[in-house]
Amino acid sequence: MQVIVSPDDGAVTTSGNYINYRMKGNKKISHIINPQNGKPIDNEMISVTVWAKDAITADGYDNGF
Repeated sequence: MQVIVSPDDGAVTTSGNYINYRMKGNKKISHIINPQNGKPIDNEMISVTVWAKDAITADGYDNGF
């Protein structure tokens, strides 16, 4: 998928586990931690992109999402 975003005001950030991960056997272990159990997230999502009013807000949300 390709999308061109042209924000007039704000910031766009992306966070994901497509680069920062470890392998355990054939399983990818994410660097993103589930705050409810303290273990790495176990799902198929590889990244999320956020558009917000400023970069620090977007970065906070992209890591949380």
